[in-house]
Amino acid sequence: MKRHVSFLILALMLISSCGLKQKQKPAEVFNAPLLAEKPPMGWNSWNSMGFEIREHHVREIADYMSEHLLEYGYEYLVLDAGWYYPEYVTTNMGHTINPEQSIDEYGRLIPDTVKFPSAAGGAGFKPLADYVHSKGLKFGIHIMRGIPWNAYELNTPVLGSTQTAREMGQPDVVCEWNHSMYGLNCESAEGKAYYQSIVALYKEWGIDFIKIDDISRPINKSEIKAFSEAVRESGRDIVISLSPGPSPVDEAEFLGEHANMWRISNDIWDNWNLIRKNFDYCTQWFKYSKPGAWPDADMLPIGKLRITGADDWVAGLLDAKYGEIENEFSRLTQVEQYTVMNLWSIFRSPLIIGSYLPMNDEFSNSLLTNSELIELNQYSTGNLEVYRTDNLSIWTASHQTKPLKYLAIFNLSDLSSEFLLDTEMAGIELEGSFMNLWSKEKFSISDQGLKINLKPHESVVFSIQN
Repeated sequence: MKRHVSFLILALMLISSCGLKQKQKPAEVFNAPLLAEKPPMGWNSWNSMGFEIREHHVREIADYMSEHLLEYGYEYLVLDAGWYYPEYVTTNMGHTINPEQSIDEYGRLIPDTVKFPSAAGGAGFKPLADYVHSKGLKFGIHIMRGIPWNAYELNTPVLGSTQTAREMGQPDVVCEWNHSMYGLNCESAEGKAYYQSIVALYKEWGIDFIKIDDISRPINKSEIKAFSEAVRESGRDIVISLSPGPSPVDEAEFLGEHANMWRISNDIWDNWNLIRKNFDYCTQWFKYSKPGAWPDADMLPIGKLRITGADDWVAGLLDAKYGEIENEFSRLTQVEQYTVMNLWSIFRSPLIIGSYLPMNDEFSNSLLTNSELIELNQYSTGNLEVYRTDNLSIWTASHQTKPLKYLAIFNLSDLSSEFLLDTEMAGIELEGSFMNLWSKEKFSISDQGLKINLKPHESVVFSIQN
């Protein structure tokens, strides 16, 4: 958001509090600044490092992104869950009841200073955020919905509230897969004060992106609204990302009012069945994408994953055992990885890399740095799935400023597919100069149509210049 817009909104709020009768709906204030005008691009630590990420990893990633990826638009470096846990808590201990975690005197999570040494002395993430910013990047963190269980047990005061943690916490409202937090009663101003207090801390640290988890499935509208309002009222540009999915489609309008991106699926890993399911979610959600509010298809399961082993649950998704999935490249075939990039791009999902970047191979890097495909993701409009069967998906879009159209064709079948694509099936006129966005091959077609021949799970994306 523009700084002068933030200051103007703050001034109007102050004038209103001094006695003017004019009333404003909160949503009108919150939606005034437009963050995430394009789908956010960046990197998230979860798929490669889990709870085991350390400060030196973050700095290494920042160096890599600044040198190799920033020019393509990847600007957000997001530290996912576990930064408040001590070293002995591994990703596979994620279901531990009431895990040890670091909090300050107001019951707010703070970084473990063994894993993040620069946070010592009450500095929090400010030094690390400063380093990330010095590389031209933006810094984000992951949090869980609610208030830390140990803040509740210690009955800490809450900054800006007359109530304590125990008075506003809800110990019976707990995440089904992580037991670090209790729910918050956000129906009252006192309950909202806790979210205001943590956002104030994150503003001091220089946080630019917050992924808040256990909040969109099942959807917790009171806490989403309270957190969103706290962020908007802080005056800092902070992208709000909601997780996990699938988020409820019938709440699309609410989600678009209170978040910049929200997950449409559960965690997506490198298994074709999960990718195939995401096609169904994209079918449901594509019409709700708009500047500042993006349905999120999850991190890209491409490149070097699970450096530290992930957990039993992920192993189950991959039809494997814990210990068999550590430190490996994506299990998707190369054909399937192209399809991931093509779907995420034509759907206009946020492009958040999940792999450990310095260990990626040349093929993985080539997938992530296709300028024409990134342009499709960032600068297309009218993105539409025009044809869909169990085995075939066809999408079209237009460029926002150039005389270009886009055509993406996906074979969802386990068998090869060969057919002649005509105008009626494609939903657009098949005339002009075609270019394959991967091979860069250029060609024109006859009036009879476009011959398509795709391997199992293969896809193709064309730009068409009239």
